Amino acid sequence: MKKSILIVFLLGIITLHATNIYPIMKTCDSFLMKRQYLSAFKVLHRFDSLNNNKEILFKKQEIAMNFFLGQDKFQDFSFMDIQPYQVIENFRNKTYSGDVYHIPFHTLYDKFIKLTPQNDTLRKQLIEYYFQAYIEYGNEWVLPSKTIFMNIQREVMYLESNHKSDAYHYYIMGYILMASEKTIDAIDFFNKSLELDKKDGETNFNLGVAYDKLQQSDSALKYYKTAIIYYKDSVQKADAARNIGFIYEKMNDELNAITYLQMSEKLQYANYYTLRSLLKLYAQTNNVKEREFRIRFFMMAPGNKQIYIDLLAIYHHANKLLDLEKYYIDNLPNYKQNYLVSGHLQFFLAELTKTKDKLRTKAYLDAALQNYKRVLPANDEHLLFVESIIKEYN
Repeated sequence: MKKSILIVFLLGIITLHATNIYPIMKTCDSFLMKRQYLSAFKVLHRFDSLNNNKEILFKKQEIAMNFFLGQDKFQDFSFMDIQPYQVIENFRNKTYSGDVYHIPFHTLYDKFIKLTPQNDTLRKQLIEYYFQAYIEYGNEWVLPSKTIFMNIQREVMYLESNHKSDAYHYYIMGYILMASEKTIDAIDFFNKSLELDKKDGETNFNLGVAYDKLQQSDSALKYYKTAIIYYKDSVQKADAARNIGFIYEKMNDELNAITYLQMSEKLQYANYYTLRSLLKLYAQTNNVKEREFRIRFFMMAPGNKQIYIDLLAIYHHANKLLDLEKYYIDNLPNYKQNYLVSGHLQFFLAELTKTKDKLRTKAYLDAALQNYKRVLPANDEHLLFVESIIKEYN
């Protein structure tokens, strides 16, 4: 029975290969040019609904992975036609009642590889599909991460043994080794990738991350700086510049740390981690920009307790807790009607005064509790914590 099924499958492939698919691809591409993604996919699926033609399957993967309307685990896909001036991302995560196509690309590619093991394109498509699934879902995909990594490694090593590897697939191998905490092995594959494409920003950046993990600062700085040169996207450049700033900050090189963090700030305005580090450096060096950045950092999320925790650490490190206390006191009138922010201001004022004025501390705690009770549920962890502190004071 199995042999007869295989014969039918093979006959199907032979028939499909014998058919000229050029008109199908041309029609599909014409729909894609007009952003009619559903029509493009239907052209392919009507021609080969059983996924017996690998060129058609490659094209289905291109459409499915880039232009889906909805998808589940990169196995089930829905599509729609949009106008040429629209973008598909604006239509995602909305209710959809159309057809859903089930296409488990990894099992289909495995099937083709068994039939034509010498086909490198199939293996490369499979590697990229596994990698995209891992990036999107991690360990929550249909296969666990460990299995994904094993499968990617098998295919990359096959390509390498046949001298068919390229820069991107070496990069993927380095990435999954990093994710497996095999940093030194990852560096080897990132370097192999750079031997084939030294101008790839992402590979340089991840080499920087790898050396950063190993606390080899000079090498990390080298590759982060190279990544800035070759990255085209401003946010990616900002990430690299930020990491350089962090390294210089750890090295107590305040001038270089500020230089690269300012670069990151220009490339990506109002990033939380960039602002936090710049404020810390401005506070400890008495920079004239300290006040501006303190306001900006606070205003990012005055209702978020983490802002106050970070400000406390920054101003404690700079030995400027009195400045922070004054800033909070000055802000109290501005947030009378915002009970959550008022509560946070009063709670952290209590923290700032607890070693020097217990009566004021108690008053701040009482006021904080009254504000928290207006907006937080009775079983809120922070509210209960404040109540426990006040009991100790009483």
